[in-house]
Amino acid sequence: MPRPPRQSDGRRPAHIPHPRTVFPLETAEAAGAETLVAKIKGVQTKKKYKPVAQKVRSVVASCPDDFRIERKIIGDPLASMPKLDPNPAPFRPQGRYTEERMLQLDREHPGFLTEAERRIMHDLMCKQNQAFAWEDEER
Repeated sequence: MPRPPRQSDGRRPAHIPHPRTVFPLETAEAAGAETLVAKIKGVQTKKKYKPVAQKVRSVVASCPDDFRIERKIIGDPLASMPKLDPNPAPFRPQGRYTEERMLQLDREHPGFLTEAERRIMHDLMCKQNQAFAWEDEER
């Protein structure tokens, strides 16, 4: 809808209400929409008052040596992990990783991995079956 032309001083003509003005149906019919001045109630929000004494001011400083985290990784943590075979043998249940659990994983996540990736994943889960807890008593 095109806007009505403005008067030379920039105001809208008096006979055309503002496009965002909403008139209640009963009031608009009784008083005439042209003479009714609608009051628009807005929503006002404020932040909770916080005294200046509670304001947090960050300070640029270095951390004392007593509070530094020292990481001492001795050896290679991946050295004891078995190597992944790019061409694994057909699935053979081992330990906690049963055929039922393998089928459940394949059923619940179809298309997430390719067939070759799924075979490698099942091989890894067979080799590392003690790392997975399927039920609470296996923790």
